[in-house]
Formats: sequence, C-alpha cells, structure tokens
Amino acid sequence: MNLKKTLFVIVFLGFSLPVFAKSNDILKQLSQAQNVPALTKKQGYVMVYVNVSGVAPSIEFSKVNTHKTSFILSQEKISYGRDYFLDLQNIKQGFYFMPMFAGVYQITRVNAPFYDLPYWLPTDKESKWRFAVEENHINFIGEINIAKERGKKTLNIHLLNRTATYHAEIIEQIALMSQKLPLKAKPGYRDDFLLAHGE
Repeated sequence: MNLKKTLFVIVFLGFSLPVFAKSNDILKQLSQAQNVPALTKKQGYVMVYVNVSGVAPSIEFSKVNTHKTSFILSQEKISYGRDYFLDLQNIKQGFYFMPMFAGVYQITRVNAPFYDLPYWLPTDKESKWRFAVEENHINFIGEINIAKERGKKTLNIHLLNRTATYHAEIIEQIALMSQKLPLKAKPGYRDDFLLAHGE
C-alpha cells in the first residue's frame, strides 16, 4: 500500500470510529418500558423518545450542582458534578427509560460521527439542552433527534419538547411498566406553557 492510500485509510478510520466515554464518565443504558431496572433511593426515571441515525451517535451530560429538581433560569451560573455518557448506537426509534438521581442535568456534547463530516456539537452553554429529574416520578424530557442528513459545517441535532405530541403514546408506555409512578414533563429550563398548564 503506498503512502497516499495509507493516509486515506488513517483519515477515514479516524472519522469513522465511535466516540468513547472518558475514563471518569458514568456509563448509562436505556431500557424499554417492560424491563426498566428498579429505582434506588433518591432516583426517578428519565423518559425520552429517541430518534437518531448515523454511524455511532452518543451524548455526554453532567449533573448540575444544585438542590433544584425543576428548571434553572438561563441567566444562572452553573457548575457541574458527575459526568455521564450515553451510547445511542443501534438504538431503534421509540421510547426509553433510564434511572437517574434527582436533580438537573445538562447535555454538554452530542456526538454524531459520520465519515469526514462534523461529528460533535457542544451544548454546555445552552439551557434548552437541560433536563430535570424528580424522585419517584417518570420524567419525560422530550425527543432526542440526530438526523443523518447534514451540511459540511452543520449538524441537524435537537432536544425537542414533544409532551403534547406524544401524550397518548406516553400514557400507553407507562402502562407497560411494572411500577406505577406519576408523570412529569421535565425540561431543565423555564417553559411557560408547561407552567401555565401545571405539567
């Protein structure tokens, strides 16, 4: 193999390899409604609709240092505690659950490697990428959407509030769980619509 072909293979592999968790990250896994693990003390379930594509998508998120279990105002200064890593590779479209300790979390980075195109997006400064967890509740945080289609300098990535859109399906999913818990819509930022409707 000549030098030009060797360099091409190295570059190709470099952009194609999945993003791995840092050594101090806590690895998390998603479960479907029928087989969610039991909660421990001070935990609640994160419920999320996953709609992702690409080679090896994943997200990194951190627990915000706060005693709150609701939203944090966008102008508030925040610092982080524990770091988490969630691998979304081969996750089929649909609803999933994940036990998490009560508190507010910030998705800090979305990884979406796809050959030689941009493969990650920092989200640590944006309040719309926060979610909250209330103890002994099912906390619906919306839809994580990572589209395969993208530009050379852009990624099509969103955390969308789909509480109204998916309400009927959310209720159906919760009915499949062995443990019955109250449902909350839990974006980690101020949502005036949810506040007005008592969600």
